[in-house]
Amino acid sequence: YDITFKKELTVAVADLMLLRDGEIYNRQFYVAARLLDAKLYYEKGDASFPYQVAVSYNYRPKSYDREKRTKEFIELLESVKENGYDPSSPLIIDKELYLINGTHRMALAIYNNIQETKTICWNRKNIIERGFERRPLQTLSPQILQDVISEFNSIQKQLFQNGQSFLIWISGTDDNSAYQI
Repeated sequence: YDITFKKELTVAVADLMLLRDGEIYNRQFYVAARLLDAKLYYEKGDASFPYQVAVSYNYRPKSYDREKRTKEFIELLESVKENGYDPSSPLIIDKELYLINGTHRMALAIYNNIQETKTICWNRKNIIERGFERRPLQTLSPQILQDVISEFNSIQKQLFQNGQSFLIWISGTDDNSAYQI
């Protein structure tokens, strides 16, 4: 990534989860999956992380290290449980407010009803695929797919019905950069 120019911003969590052009993009899908796993962990003591495993393995079947990623997620969940959500660890976004890095932290911000979060905004478009070009969602089990999309819809309802978004994204415009907020 080119990080020669970056800007620190405080951004509404709802704006990072904004449905654009009627399509959920891959990082939003991952946030919904992580949120489902956080709920299972906190509310039922289930550390199997079925959604993270399915979604991450689907995205990177050859390089996904389940043991390592599970350990890291448990450490993050326990840290948030003991210390609360840490806003000093910013999410990485591009200039169009697409999440580049921080799906686990974003899910925990939503779980803990955090309305704004610190970000580092890179002055470039995200080079990570926004859609599901690499591995289509159809390779996930129908139940996982249905659960994650349902959770995404719940997130939309929770965040936007409460008026937590600062932006109105105008479909079809190319220059919706964070620097114009």
